[in-house]
Amino acid sequence: MNKKGDDYQHAWLVRAIETQVIPRLMMAHKSDKERAKSQLIETKNKHIFSKEAIEDFTRVLLSNDADISKNYVEALVDEGVNLEDIYLELFQPSARLLGTIWEEDVEDFSAVTLALWKMQQTMYYFSDSFLSDEQIKQRKGTIFLCPFPGSQHSMGLFMVSEFFRKDNWNVLGDPSISSKDLKKSVSDNHYDILGISIGSCHHVDGLSTLIKSLRKISKNPDVSIMVGGPMALKSPNLFNSVGADAQASNAKDAILKASDLIDRMRKNNKERNQKTKKV
Repeated sequence: MNKKGDDYQHAWLVRAIETQVIPRLMMAHKSDKERAKSQLIETKNKHIFSKEAIEDFTRVLLSNDADISKNYVEALVDEGVNLEDIYLELFQPSARLLGTIWEEDVEDFSAVTLALWKMQQTMYYFSDSFLSDEQIKQRKGTIFLCPFPGSQHSMGLFMVSEFFRKDNWNVLGDPSISSKDLKKSVSDNHYDILGISIGSCHHVDGLSTLIKSLRKISKNPDVSIMVGGPMALKSPNLFNSVGADAQASNAKDAILKASDLIDRMRKNNKERNQKTKKV
């Protein structure tokens, strides 16, 4: 096809996306959102997004470019849906659905990886808005977030780190850290909490050994260790079996658990100091 034909085809495609695809997606999602809102009023624990809405957004990620997923989220924000709910109740289940799609060979690895990249780009785009209402006050603590050494699932960790920053934590981490680098970081730096995401059953066996070694070399002798990620959803009692202090099922839960851990740590330190003064 000649250049003129290519230009015509491109212009037609752009018009089709602008006038048909995006409006149709927005209208479909709006009805899902309104239905979910009414359910939320009746029962406070209901999620904002329906199963159909999550599947809708996942198809957008798989079939369109990053700008369309960004526009999709912008439309929801304009209609009053807050970013925290979008992150927890749309992005997170959509990421899980993409994992299932890959496991069941509905889409190949490259398509799923590209879809997750689009989701992360959308989160980067909204990062400033997500953190903009943070008040300037003393940091609650320092947390280091990473996957099990040698594995990579950075999208979920990025989301969790955004929630911790919003809650006024000092957040550090590495989405593709090696065992050697993790141990060096923990021995060289004072972290209140280590958050380790476990994405595969193959890493569970080595997790207990890793946690024991991290406690031994930690610059903070009272460091708390929390586990999360896909395997934490499959094994609700994982933290007990591997010697961690807590387990989180999602970003909000991670903040609650981390706050409890640091409060407990500070209380223990206070009691220890009081005993030392008496002696």
